[in-house]
Amino acid sequence: KENTNNSISSNVYPNPANGITRIDFNMMQTDNVNIEVYNLVGQKVMDIKNGGFAAGEHSVYFNANDLSNGVYIININTSNGGKSSNKIIVAN
Repeated sequence: KENTNNSISSNVYPNPANGITRIDFNMMQTDNVNIEVYNLVGQKVMDIKNGGFAAGEHSVYFNANDLSNGVYIININTSNGGKSSNKIIVAN
């Protein structure tokens, strides 16, 4: 696989989640980032963050208590085409 400058890696902790949940992500270059939560039928259920981030490691927090119990997908997308997804289980 060709190494691109728009790659992004991420992790969610804790998982299963309840209460304050941390999304860690690492970017290869400065970019605009959009972090959203989707349910398993593809409906967006939460906007977590939308804004510019410098290259490097970042942590963003959200409250999983705002979601019903179940399985969700956290999608991280950059404006240059970087993508990362994490499955998270919410157990409040």
